[in-house]
Amino acid sequence: MSQLPHRYATALVELATESNQLTETRQSLTQLCHVCEEDPQILDILSDIVVPRAKRRNALQAILDRMQATDLVRRYLLYLLERERLSLLPAIIRAFEGLCDERSKILRAEVTTAVPLNPLLAQEIETVLTTKIGRTVLVSHKQDPTLIGGLRIQVGSQVYDGSVEGELHRLQENMLKEAMT
Repeated sequence: MSQLPHRYATALVELATESNQLTETRQSLTQLCHVCEEDPQILDILSDIVVPRAKRRNALQAILDRMQATDLVRRYLLYLLERERLSLLPAIIRAFEGLCDERSKILRAEVTTAVPLNPLLAQEIETVLTTKIGRTVLVSHKQDPTLIGGLRIQVGSQVYDGSVEGELHRLQENMLKEAMT
């Protein structure tokens, strides 16, 4: 990850923590992400230096008014606009989320399966990972129809591959190692 978004995210976490607004700030940023997902061009327009800054500022303020963003988030985003850093916003928000999770001792895991994950199995995976790792683990699910069966779990940069494809790959590697010796 680039250092610049991380530095901006760190500053926001510190400001939000000092003012006891970490939860509200996180909620406002999540809401802003949803707004940008609904209309991906918003961020492009707000960070386009060809568009006069005053027009971009007015547009951003209108979005923040509609969201009822906190004063901290409002000032922070206007600061990013003034510094021509709004294009970094997605990376800043990801870094902010990561820092908040770190402070809360939360890890995020992504479970990939070929078919929809049974909610009871998802809860069991969350419980097992939380017990093994010793930190709270929140599981999100992703479907990948190319997996024949089994599942793949990614926690941070660590991948636990229990898919049929993974097992076949490990079997092939073992057979090659044995053939070489």
